[in-house]
Amino acid sequence: METMTLDTGETVLVPEQTPAELEGTALAELSSIGFGENGRLHIQLRCEEKGIHVPSSTFSAVVDSRSAGETVESRERYFRYVRDSVEVRFQRDGVWYVDRCYQITPEDLPDLIVGQVSIQAVDGPAVEGNWTLTIPLEDVPHRSVQLEETIGGLTIRNLDITALGLSAECVSADGTSLKYPPALFLADGTICEALISDGTVYLGSGDGPEDYTYSRWDLQDPIDPEQVVGVSFGLWYIPIDGETAGPGYWLDTRP
Repeated sequence: METMTLDTGETVLVPEQTPAELEGTALAELSSIGFGENGRLHIQLRCEEKGIHVPSSTFSAVVDSRSAGETVESRERYFRYVRDSVEVRFQRDGVWYVDRCYQITPEDLPDLIVGQVSIQAVDGPAVEGNWTLTIPLEDVPHRSVQLEETIGGLTIRNLDITALGLSAECVSADGTSLKYPPALFLADGTICEALISDGTVYLGSGDGPEDYTYSRWDLQDPIDPEQVVGVSFGLWYIPIDGETAGPGYWLDTRP
């Protein structure tokens, strides 16, 4: 496709070569999409600043690989798709354009997927300045519980219960992570469900035969860790007494 060089030195597609509306939004339109004279894929959006401040807003388009993860080569190709893209914003005849150039070539076309366009719209210029904030910090109460509880091919070795969440240290033979949704049972009968997953970190095996993982979940409301009398993962319930826990059992067979 035809390209042009801006006064600032960047190369972008000439606007309005493949104009099209974007379904679901009037904030922007497709201006041009295709491979420039440099052999790289460009996706260019047009925005007339109707209720949106373009310099402060964020625009992105999803590019993906049909074969991502199948082989080492396909993973490397996918990473090339999503990294090192260059975005240029410029005005022409009073209209804003956002041109993003990817490290994607015509040879990648059979594998390429172009997906949704996302816009984080801001209606005014960014506010900049210097502020001084005082934020008091305090230790969050927590409770560490040692156990040896096997669930679905992995063993939980430690639970750490804080006022704000729950974490679990696990071991397995193959790096399996704890995927069952947790719940905390309090002494007053309250059950804290719908914890928010904060992800799992694979810690490796060191020199031993077991793989270690660390998983964490956030509570929606703070609790007193000392009031926790049990935890469940899925339907498997583990009673907690002081700094020890177990043995666990199925919830429908709870005494």
